Amino acid sequence: MRRLAASIVLASASVAGAAPVSEVRHEPLQPKPDVAVIVSAKLAAGTTKPVLKLQAVPPGKYIRKSDPAYEKDWTDLPMRDDGQEGDATANDGVFTARVPASYQKHRWLIRYRVMATDGAGKSIRLPAADDTCPNFAWWCDSGPAAWSGSKEPGKAPAVLYPAAFFDTLQSLHLVARAEDVARSQWDPGFHKQKQQGALVYRGVVYDHIEFSNRGQGSAHIAGKNKWGLKFNKGHDVPIRDHDGIPFPAPVNSLNLNPGGSTPYLPVHRGISGLDEVLSMRSYRLAGVPTAPATWVQWRVGSGAEETSAKDQ
Repeated sequence: MRRLAASIVLASASVAGAAPVSEVRHEPLQPKPDVAVIVSAKLAAGTTKPVLKLQAVPPGKYIRKSDPAYEKDWTDLPMRDDGQEGDATANDGVFTARVPASYQKHRWLIRYRVMATDGAGKSIRLPAADDTCPNFAWWCDSGPAAWSGSKEPGKAPAVLYPAAFFDTLQSLHLVARAEDVARSQWDPGFHKQKQQGALVYRGVVYDHIEFSNRGQGSAHIAGKNKWGLKFNKGHDVPIRDHDGIPFPAPVNSLNLNPGGSTPYLPVHRGISGLDEVLSMRSYRLAGVPTAPATWVQWRVGSGAEETSAKDQ
């Protein structure tokens, strides 16, 4: 599987030197727990008073854009250009803040913005307040947990899958409120109603996306349900297949089908993802227009722990 570089530029000027604040980035891209993160931004001449604003979101307690806490719970850190505390070069117009290692906790989402004052004395912020995703973010992850399960709980012995096994197939992580996940997947009263969360893919956070259940007859009862994801305008996601080859273009939505079956057809259990991806790959090789498809792990972060000893 191909890996992203250690950092990524999250915003930049459309015309060189035109934006008061540009080239915002954080490193490392997806930090491990107890690791300091360096956030940097390039300021145009005459831009002053840069401040990094942080919002720490615990696992299972996702803060939606519509929640009052979204605009209230931010912490300010000063940004510096003196060659110290993580700033690479003094007086080069690139301002830096070191986010303490204490912020990095397993499965915590850390949002941030850069605030400054332009040459005319006007307050500016990046991302802009009217952006469909008005903050940057990273997600702290110590890696997948080992998992054990039985094909017939209580009858057949459990099989242990080590943590390293889950790195063999690329993952999509949903970060959302526990109650929103439960409503979407188990409550018929919320059938196909959109909920808010964040998608983490290849280390990059796509915050404030929408998710909902899909399907009809088997919705809310099958255990492994169908999901629909809708991304923000201007923030399409560059999906790669299981061989690391990019899809023809970034996507603004995804349909996820479970690798299971409806409870009515247990004989088909486990094949649904297999036959669809192979069929669509065959059609494309034959020159028949069809949607790109691939296999992924779908991991939902709605709590502090990934696995439970009570329920496989």
